[in-house]
Order: sequence, then structure tokens, then C-alpha cells
Amino acid sequence: MASIRSMITAGLVDEFWLKISPVAVGQGSSMFAELGAALPLTLRTARTFDSGMIEAVYATSSE
Repeated sequence: MASIRSMITAGLVDEFWLKISPVAVGQGSSMFAELGAALPLTLRTARTFDSGMIEAVYATSSE
């Protein structure tokens, strides 16, 4: 996760493709926990599946 965070803070990421499963685990590491500042995102697309999973594509404001 450290290399992902480094790329985000360096401005090298222009989109996030998130797959969200309808499961609450209660633990795990956050990809965004140590960014240091808010990262404004714009929702580009969202799609739902019969399983309850959601696919969301967000663009960073730098795009």
C-alpha cells in the first residue's frame, strides 16, 4: 500500500476504480489513511451488480 500512497501524493493517479462488496469486515488497512490532505474526487460512473457489488470510477481533480 505504501507505493500506492506515494503515487497518489505525487499526483500520478488520475482515476480510482473501486469495487465495493456488501461485506463489513471490521478490520483491514485503508488505502487513503495517510494522505495528509483531502483528495477531491469526482464520480465518473457507478454500476451495481445483482450480487450487491458496486463498481465506482472516480477522477481526481487534477484531470
